[in-house]
Amino acid sequence: MFGNKVTVSKCPPSIKRIISEIAFTIFVFNSCLEGVLLGSAYAAVSVRARDHYFKSYDGSTIYVKEKFVFEKKKIAGVVVCFTPCIYTHHFYDCPVSDYSLMDYLARKGFKVFAYDPRGFGSSYRSPDGKSITYEVELKDAEALVNFVLAKTGAKTVSMVAFGSGAQVACGHALRYPEQVNSLVLMDFLWKFFPEPLSPQFKEMLLNQPNGYLPLSVVADFFNKQLCFASPEILAWVHSTFTVAPVGPILTAFDPLPLIKPAEKIRAPVLIIRGTEAGITSEADSFDFLSKISSQIRAIDFLEGAGPVPSLEREHYQTVLKDIGWFLTK
Repeated sequence: MFGNKVTVSKCPPSIKRIISEIAFTIFVFNSCLEGVLLGSAYAAVSVRARDHYFKSYDGSTIYVKEKFVFEKKKIAGVVVCFTPCIYTHHFYDCPVSDYSLMDYLARKGFKVFAYDPRGFGSSYRSPDGKSITYEVELKDAEALVNFVLAKTGAKTVSMVAFGSGAQVACGHALRYPEQVNSLVLMDFLWKFFPEPLSPQFKEMLLNQPNGYLPLSVVADFFNKQLCFASPEILAWVHSTFTVAPVGPILTAFDPLPLIKPAEKIRAPVLIIRGTEAGITSEADSFDFLSKISSQIRAIDFLEGAGPVPSLEREHYQTVLKDIGWFLTK
């Protein structure tokens, strides 16, 4: 099916090695734009925002934020961001300094959409948080993508996803490959979860009133995930993300793999992984890349980065640059 080499134009100069033991090429690059500052020219471009609400499959109202610079000019493409099971759209639109991925991609000419999943933020709050399963998330994702395509007139979207959001994005790409132009996956798990939920933790989730978890209960988890973040980012996370439905947490990684058959994914894929992430597995990422049908498959190792490099002071600029590079190729 594949040739012996896959080429990407103007590949970042720090690509250090190419893995080609199998019948295709996986590009492996390390911190391709480490230390490149975004600069005053970047900050000078004004980003506009719009709030949208759309109806999902069951009539529930879901909130989505759009950011853009160009309205009528030819845009670079359309990007939809998928959040993990404890965050809202703000994960991709952090107001601290220049951390916002939405702003960065908008300034590169994309129309960028990020939504509050069901049970979060400004979206419909289900009476029972346990009812929000992986299948429900996939149906909401279908409604989201169809809304974005109708709103923009685009034929396809690129997807940026983190954690359990990557499970949802890949699930949609598997079911509707014709709608997906490319996938960027961070903190990605496929078949192997080094730290599965313990029976005691599952029981605690199931016992939460109305199926909603105050995130202060898992503050230690946030602190571990953001161990390389600045105090300002850590304070913002704790004040911004306060409650989450337990259904997405319970069904995000149990049972794995949720993404099957992986061979149906044919869009270009970039996996971004910190070498100190811990939760994810390098072998698991390579295993996934070996199974999908994409002609372009890349993995970006960020040396010294933890689980959430997009919010880490030493790595967030590299994450922005690498995602921008991949989505424009």
